Formats: sequence, structure tokens, C-alpha cells
Amino acid sequence: MSENLLVVLSDAVPGREDEFNEWYDTLLLRKTVQLDPFFSGQRFELEGVNPPTAEWPKFRYLAIYEIPEGRLDEAKAAMARQYEERREALDAGRTPEVPLSPALGSGVGYWFTSIGPKIEG
Repeated sequence: MSENLLVVLSDAVPGREDEFNEWYDTLLLRKTVQLDPFFSGQRFELEGVNPPTAEWPKFRYLAIYEIPEGRLDEAKAAMARQYEERREALDAGRTPEVPLSPALGSGVGYWFTSIGPKIEG
């Protein structure tokens, strides 16, 4: 795995999960990994909690994007440009390059940098 990650937690509008997943898989995920310096992205769906008695989180979906070591600031800038393009397009009455889906309920992203070696078993 890379030295830096963007971890995104998200959820769909209830009843619109198929539309949300189609948009995320075919547009958002692909467009994000095309941004320099991102080099991979993968999505996951929550399947359980540990311990089983723990409260389930608000978000059902997880996306992990890998960013090469030393390029985290570039990745943040690339995402900021994508957000700015979306805002400018909407203000001008145009469709953004990466429009948000109306099936997106909520989401949040977190940037991470590794602090230790990768341990494999």
C-alpha cells in the first residue's frame, strides 16, 4: 500500500443505493484515480462490526485512494481543483466534469500518512 491515503466514508439517500453505487463506481472513483498523483482507488461496503454488540456507524460505504509518498499536498490540491471546477460549472449553469449524484446522502474524507512500516503475515 502507498504511504498516503484518502479515506472516504459515504452513504446513499435511502432507496437510491443502486443509483449511488453506479455513479460512484462508473464516474467518481474513475475520475478521482485519473487525477495526478492518485494511483488507485477501491470501494468497500460495510458487512459488520466488531465486537458484534458495537453500534453500527453512520456510513455504509468506504473508498480508499492511494497516493505516493511525498505527494499528499499534490493530491489535496488536485481534489481542491476538482471541487472548484464543480463550483464554477454550477455557478455558470454548466454540468461539472464530475457532478455530484442526487443519490449521495452524505460523506466525509480523511487524509492519512503512514507512520510505520507495513507488516504482512
